[in-house]
Amino acid sequence: MTDISIQFHALRKELSPLFVEVAKKPEFHVFAVRFPPFSIVEIDPTRLDEAFADDSIDRLSFTMQPVDLSAVRGGMAFLEASPGALTLNIGPMTKNGLEESILSTRFDASKGPSPWAPLAKKIRSITKAGVVAVNPDTGATCTSRNHRFTKGARELELTGVPMMQLGGKIKILLHD
Repeated sequence: MTDISIQFHALRKELSPLFVEVAKKPEFHVFAVRFPPFSIVEIDPTRLDEAFADDSIDRLSFTMQPVDLSAVRGGMAFLEASPGALTLNIGPMTKNGLEESILSTRFDASKGPSPWAPLAKKIRSITKAGVVAVNPDTGATCTSRNHRFTKGARELELTGVPMMQLGGKIKILLHD
């Protein structure tokens, strides 16, 4: 198995061009997820920029095969029906600040190289690694060398918008 898991802070408008390029490949299918309540629909890849502009979409998933959504009742059921799918949980802007985004997949390497590796590489190329996590209740801190952020997230933080992790429970301080 080849795993990709990248936690990062980014603005939707920074992510859109990367994923729009990937979605142009005819072998990929794109799904928009909202919750709660859970709903999932396949979207036209040529309209992916509209999906990124829609704050009600919490997650985008990409597959290399069609998925029968009639039996899908939740996020885990979708992943079971679409092994090797790439999932982007899009960090929302909340009253607490900008939440983290997560790009993840588990791909069977025996089927060849992961089609998602180039996209993961692009995410890494537009982000910088290294943050400090702060527990707002206790003030305890720890360094996370792997958590990443974009230029736009850093600029937003400099205007006073907090970067949040784990559902708004941990504040992230981005390094220069």
